[in-house]
Amino acid sequence: MLKNRVIAELKNQLKLRLETYSQAIKDVQDSAQNETKSSAGDKYETARSMGQMELGMHQSQYHKVKLDLVNLEQIEKLDMKNYVSDGCLVRTNKGYYLIAISYGKLIVDGFEVFVLSANTPFAKSIFMKKVGEDFEFNNIVYTIETIG
Repeated sequence: MLKNRVIAELKNQLKLRLETYSQAIKDVQDSAQNETKSSAGDKYETARSMGQMELGMHQSQYHKVKLDLVNLEQIEKLDMKNYVSDGCLVRTNKGYYLIAISYGKLIVDGFEVFVLSANTPFAKSIFMKKVGEDFEFNNIVYTIETIG
């Protein structure tokens, strides 16, 4: 089933991001420990402050991805309905959309799938629609072909 492969690939991508952010955090922390206070105190303080900002940014991104993984696992457990709701993979006449987390485009088995949070305007316009129903978004009419 395409939905299961999309979710599996999405999890893999998120885990890769976690590893990247984790390594970046470690690198910033190592760099801060190796920084020696020189006679140019202002230069040291500036570097230290920049390092703290960089560390905070990486930690924030790491925690967001971690939360995305948790949310994705919860979405996997949802029962499928015969209308568009959280966790649905929707095929329209214009493409595939997984209503899950905010991620963007993912290519799985040659299919372009747009992974969207339920809070996006597009997802809000498609919610509660059933197979065969039309909806309009940005002056484009979409038809729901399947919900999985």
